[in-house]
Amino acid sequence: RAQTGSSGQDSPYSLTTYQDPKQGVDYTDTNTGLSFSLVGEFGAKPGRLVDGHLVFPLSGNKQAIYTVTSTGLKEDIYLPGPNPAGDMSMPYRLDLPKTLAAKPLADGSGAIGVYSADPVLFANVTASTSADQAAIQKAQDAGDKTNLLFTLPKPEPKAMDATFPSAHHPLPAPP
Repeated sequence: RAQTGSSGQDSPYSLTTYQDPKQGVDYTDTNTGLSFSLVGEFGAKPGRLVDGHLVFPLSGNKQAIYTVTSTGLKEDIYLPGPNPAGDMSMPYRLDLPKTLAAKPLADGSGAIGVYSADPVLFANVTASTSADQAAIQKAQDAGDKTNLLFTLPKPEPKAMDATFPSAHHPLPAPP
């Protein structure tokens, strides 16, 4: 298990990754305390931490390599051959609480945005009664999800070459 975020106390998020791919990745917004999990459902084998990258072997000599960056988690998919052909599907499951919603970004990049209601609803608010607390929770759950908290970039396929990163060979330095 590895937990990280951008450096310093002002980190906007934290990520918890696991070597067991069935546990996925937990994302947390440190300002609102909102979190969700992203779990790959594509049959990855247990990962290894190699030079700061989490490497998951996949079937067909493919590998998923995750790198934590200052803006989130970067996923690169390495495919066999210099010019991999054909379609590839890698399904994921998003485990979102009622306070969050996911939808494709409008920019056409293939990225997914994870949104919450107005962040004011998640500020350090004190409710004086249980009815007040219930009203706040209802607003958090039912409010329009327009506040972008997280961006999940589209995974990038890359061709393997002589310096192909793997759990058994050194990885190239991250960009």
